[in-house]
This record gives sequence, C-alpha cells and structure tokens, in this order.
Amino acid sequence: MSAEGRIFSALVAKDLKTIWRRPTQIAATIGFAVLSVIVASFAFRQIGYTQADLLAVTPGIIWLVFLFTGVVALNYSFLPEYEDRALEGVLRASGSPATVYLAKWTTNYLFIAVVLLAVLGAHGLFFGADLSASLALMITIALITAIGFVALGTLLAAVAVVHRERELILPLVLFPLLIPLLAGAVFVTRELLSHGSIDLSGFWFVLICVFDIVSLAVSTVLFEHVAAS
Repeated sequence: MSAEGRIFSALVAKDLKTIWRRPTQIAATIGFAVLSVIVASFAFRQIGYTQADLLAVTPGIIWLVFLFTGVVALNYSFLPEYEDRALEGVLRASGSPATVYLAKWTTNYLFIAVVLLAVLGAHGLFFGADLSASLALMITIALITAIGFVALGTLLAAVAVVHRERELILPLVLFPLLIPLLAGAVFVTRELLSHGSIDLSGFWFVLICVFDIVSLAVSTVLFEHVAAS
C-alpha cells in the first residue's frame, strides 16, 4: 500500500473510532430519524390515508427525513478536530488536503449509510407503506444519492464548524445546493414505487449520478482552500 493509502486508512480508522466512542451521537442521530418517521406516521395515517395514498407520499417523507437527519449527523463531522484544534496537525501529517477530505467523506458516508438504513427500516415499521417488493433497489438509490449529499455536506461542515451557530448555518447553506439532488431522488423513488423499476438512462437518475460526480470532485478541490482559511 502506498504512503497516501496508509494515511487514508489511518484517518478513516481514527474517525470511525471517534464516532464509536461517542454513542450519544449515534443514538441521537438514529433516534431523531426514527422519531421523525413516527411523527410522519401519525400525521398521515391518522387522517385516513389508504395504502395507495401512503405510497404516493412515501418518496417525499423518506427524503425529507433523510435530509434533516443527515444534517444532524454532519454537524458532528469536524467537531472533534475543532475542539482539539487537531485539523492543522492532521493536514500537516497527511501532506494532502484531498486525502483528509476523502477520508472524512468516507467516514461520513458510512455513518450516513447507517442512518439511511434506519430511516428505511423505521419507515417500513411505522409508516405502513409496504416497500418490501422494491427494497433492494430503494436501498441502492439511497446509497447512490448519499454520495453527493455527503460530498457537499462534508465540505460545508468544515466551513460551518468554526461558527457558534453551526447547527443553523450548515442547513441554510446546504439545503439550497441539494435541491437538484433531492428532486432527482424523489422522482426516481416515485418511479420505483409506481413501476417496480427505474430507467437508468432517465433524466432524473442521470441527474443524480452527474450531481454525485461533480459535487465530489469540486468539494475535494475546494477543501484545500477551506482548510487553509
């Protein structure tokens, strides 16, 4: 393994250990996801929505819950480095801001993937809409969409962490930038639940893939400037 590869692996291992040592962070994030689904369940099931109605609103509910829960998770992203003033040392040790960013992106992506599974599981358990027929594809779409979400979220979390109001600043900046990605995710999810499959050459799925690639590439480049500021 190359030197950069060893540094990357060490940084990912460090970040995963940091998350594991903060069980309240994991519990708070997953708990928020589950509670959000439960609230949505009471809001829609109690007014007499049928199974067809629940399936119709499922794409919007899933991605709204994921959006807000994902921001809760990302708010913690650079907090350990900020509290310990360790980011500068990490950058010097790695020799490459891109390596630091990609390691942090990998850690955040793994955490967000767990959050996504929690959202889908809670939705299936509490919401009442049957997703079993398309669950594998639903998980695949969610994991693909998470690439761009985490790419922008990781970059902006590094910007927001130095501000006292970071819990407010991150969503205010991130949400408008994510509109194309989330629109694509909602339309692709609706297509999946309606037809049982998705068109891989369709506009919305291609939009998600292009957004992922561009946001990850641009964020990797811009992180050097963010880290230097």
